[in-house]
Amino acid sequence: MLIAIAEHFSTAPILTVTDSWFGNNGLWKPVYKAIGSRFNILSRLRCNNVLYDRPEKRKPKQRGRNKKYGQRLGSATDMAKTVQQKARSYTVNLYGKQREVRAYSRVVMLKTLKRPVQVVWVFRRTQ
Repeated sequence: MLIAIAEHFSTAPILTVTDSWFGNNGLWKPVYKAIGSRFNILSRLRCNNVLYDRPEKRKPKQRGRNKKYGQRLGSATDMAKTVQQKARSYTVNLYGKQREVRAYSRVVMLKTLKRPVQVVWVFRRTQ
């Protein structure tokens, strides 16, 4: 269905909002193959997904193949504990009121998608 919609809107970017169940290669790979770089997914990240840093740049004349993933950073929950101090405050309309939230984002590698993704951690006072 997504591919048919994308063919109808041939120049518009396609953003699919999904639950964490679809945040893997099962949805991404076939749709990205058909649509290309116009396709994006906005999905909740499972708390036990392991995040990796981006691989280091190759040195000139370095032997061997390129690394696919950088250093292991831990699960999304473990990372949330470490990045909470780096989060910035934002005022957003949430549940019908202006509320203060703290958020932090970082580009990491996910093995489930085999590509870099931007992860955004959102912290509220109650959570």
